[in-house]
Formats: sequence, structure tokens, C-alpha cells
Amino acid sequence: MNGPAPSAPAAHPKRRRLTVAAEVAAVLMIGIGLLAWLFPRDRGPADGGRTGSQTTPSVTQGASPATGGPASQTSGPSLTYLAPDELQQGKGNLVQLPRPLRGQPGYAHALTVACPSNQTTDLFREVVYPLAQRYLTFETTVVPYREPAADRLVTVEVLVGRLQRDGTTRVEEAGAARSVRVGAQQPMRVAVEGAQDLRVRVTCERPDLVVVLAEPRLTPLS
Repeated sequence: MNGPAPSAPAAHPKRRRLTVAAEVAAVLMIGIGLLAWLFPRDRGPADGGRTGSQTTPSVTQGASPATGGPASQTSGPSLTYLAPDELQQGKGNLVQLPRPLRGQPGYAHALTVACPSNQTTDLFREVVYPLAQRYLTFETTVVPYREPAADRLVTVEVLVGRLQRDGTTRVEEAGAARSVRVGAQQPMRVAVEGAQDLRVRVTCERPDLVVVLAEPRLTPLS
């Protein structure tokens, strides 16, 4: 007949003290972690503690949103603005500046070109201004306009006529064409030195809008 099961030996006092110390340390670590989570240290700004100004990277776009009028030229060398009564050709392609733009900054010298009908014989509209080799650059801001606004695309090309030895005039591109949608505006600046005339040619995706050439100006030879 078997006797009663032997009882487990009692833990050694030194081992028991070590176990209790380990448990206390664990509790303390948990408590410290909880306090750090509940009461974080102030690290300053949300950018990781860095202070001072930051520079926003510049972005170059094909056309900027038309949130305001084109910038007016208020300083620099003497400028010559393209005037309707001085055009060599294309006066009949001009229309009045849209009423909402009248009196707005940047439109005091604007020329407004009607879009072509896009029929076979009317694919573009053009205005021609005499230069007589007296100017260095031509600048303007292209502003397509339609009321009410709609997603329409226009393209503006700048060409120049150069006098040849035989007395004829050769027409050539003065710079890259600019394509702009309604609701945006695009500045243009091209070299025209030595040219006899300036030709601004407009093509439109649809005929139901106009193209405003804001602040169309020439920089004369010094």
C-alpha cells in the first residue's frame, strides 16, 4: 500500500528574494512606460522639433491659374505698347475687351483677338505690327476668356518677318508656341531683334471664346 505523495521542497529563501525583485522591476518598467506614453515630452514644432523658416520649392508650370490680372510693367526701360490703330494688318480680328476685365489691373493696354470659326478658310486669326528693326523683345500674357467659363484650349504663336537681300520678307517662328486653357494665363517673351514686323497668330479649340493679349509690349533698341 502506497503512502502519501511527497510534498514539493520549499523554495530556497535567496531564490525567492530574486524572483520578487525581478517582479518589482518589471512592474516599475511598465509604470515608467505608461507615464511616458501619458505625458510625452514637448518636442517643439510638428516637423520634428526644427524651428525657423522653411523654403517652399518653386514649381514651374505651363500655365498658371488666372487668380488675378496679369502683372503690369511699372519699371525698366521705355516700352512701346501695341496699339490697335498702329497695326499693319488684322484690325478686323480685334474685338472689345470682355466687360468683366475692363478696368482690372494688367488690362489697360490689352488687345483682344477673336477666335477663328475653324472653317477651312478660317483656321487662325493674326495681327501684324511693324517693327522696322527697332525693337529687341516682345512680351505679353495670354489670357483665354469665355463667359461662362468652359474647358477650352487656345494656342498663340509669335512669328517675325525678316527682310531678305532680294527685298522679300521671310516669315519665321520667334519662339515656342504657348497653349493655354480657359481659367489660366501664360506669359510670353520672345526676341524680335532685326525683324521687320511682328505677327501674333491665334488658333482655338472652339470658336466661342476670345484671346486676350494682356500688356502686349515691345522693348526698343537702346
